[in-house]
Amino acid sequence: MTRQRSLLTPGPLSLSEAVKSQMQLDLASRDCEFKDVTTRMRWLMLNLLGNAEDYSVVPIQGGRSFAMEAALSSFVSQADKPLVCISGIYGERILKILRSGASKR
Repeated sequence: MTRQRSLLTPGPLSLSEAVKSQMQLDLASRDCEFKDVTTRMRWLMLNLLGNAEDYSVVPIQGGRSFAMEAALSSFVSQADKPLVCISGIYGERILKILRSGASKR
């Protein structure tokens, strides 16, 4: 019996065959190809900013909440007063993360 893998994401999502075929590739973080892909991705993101030399791109690996919590706890200090626009569950989650982080500081 073969095991079928599913990509579980919120909301309706359609993936092209090209995307599905790329999902079959498994790279470890120490593989040269992984490092090359990460380097290219960082370069492409910087180009979106106008090739800003004063900036860097830091990929955060993990699920939605993990990535949001990592970014918020890294880039929002206790002295900051972030504005959270809530138009759905992600905004609510960001507010919850910021409130729980503030109580720990």
